[in-house]
Amino acid sequence: MNSRERINLSLNHKEPDRIPIDFGGTNQTGITRGAYIDLFNFLNKDKKVIDLQIVSQTQQLVKIDEKIMEMFGVDTIPFRANSMANGINRIYDDAENFYFKDEWGIKWKMPKTSGLYFDVCKNPLADMSIQDMEKHNWPDPYDKNRYLNLKIKAKSLYENTDKAIIALNPIGAGILELSTWLVGFEDFFMALVTDKKKAIYILNKITDIQLEAWNNYLEQIGSYIDVCATLEDLGTQNGPMISLDLFKEMILPLLKKRVEAIKRRTNAKVFLHSCGDISKFIPFLIEAGIDILNPIQVSASNMGDTAKLKKEFGRDIVFWGSGCDSQKILPFGTVEEIKLEVKKRIADLAEGGGFIFAPIHNIQYGVPPENIVTMFNTALDYNKK
Repeated sequence: MNSRERINLSLNHKEPDRIPIDFGGTNQTGITRGAYIDLFNFLNKDKKVIDLQIVSQTQQLVKIDEKIMEMFGVDTIPFRANSMANGINRIYDDAENFYFKDEWGIKWKMPKTSGLYFDVCKNPLADMSIQDMEKHNWPDPYDKNRYLNLKIKAKSLYENTDKAIIALNPIGAGILELSTWLVGFEDFFMALVTDKKKAIYILNKITDIQLEAWNNYLEQIGSYIDVCATLEDLGTQNGPMISLDLFKEMILPLLKKRVEAIKRRTNAKVFLHSCGDISKFIPFLIEAGIDILNPIQVSASNMGDTAKLKKEFGRDIVFWGSGCDSQKILPFGTVEEIKLEVKKRIADLAEGGGFIFAPIHNIQYGVPPENIVTMFNTALDYNKK
């Protein structure tokens, strides 16, 4: 059984020959620059990392070496729309920080000496009226450069690899988090309650741009991909980020529109990433047509009982992630603790298919490389007699 067959069998809730594995197939299942350098050096005693390729600037994620992917039995490969030119995402600096501005006009900053990733430092729509927002330089989802040669690239990947191909979101992030970056966290959350006209304008504007981008993107690649990866952060460590009523009123209808637009253009499954405790939202995500849920943050409230999650929702949604507690066990646990944790999550989630093993979000700097190796080797060896 090859990787694409293995992933798709599990996505259709059937058990494959072994546990399917993702590492770096999305912008939420990869590894950050510092952690990757340590891992590469640990696995390659005779050479050092050269020519690191950053694939997500804000998170400082890197492209993973093919030999490492093979070693860990990785079954996935990411597919990205083209980066935009004209100075967008160009890094510049001052004495203390690196900066860049993305195509939404959001300014990001990373400290030179201690920074591990970029944080938002300027919200371009802060204090703007709707009239002012209408004049904002919004991203162009029709720019042909964004989709240039994508069909050729996707066809080549499909024909020349046996990996499951994951199409990553072509523009921006989830509509809720992107709104907070554009306006400011406090101001946008206040607007959801006290200025709904403004909040609805922003949410709908982002949605309209992203739907057109997905339409143009999938027109090129829709027949060659297995998964469409989207995101919508809804949870915190201890509970939902917004009330269930507010979610159903403001976010769910737009999420449904996104899923419907994607499924009109492709037979690929729709993947949704959301950190934190999102247990209350799961039935509504299933209702919206979401096929895959990631990352299953087991350290968050109400997300740690993975056997219960599987029993309640495992027939209707695929669990992608949950590989090993990323807050305590993966960075600080012993090898034996990591093995036990990985085996528990697989035992809870893998029966009957509907499970893809992956890290719980991106592996951060400071995680010991031997712990990373143990996590993947345990998953890879799980079905061996």
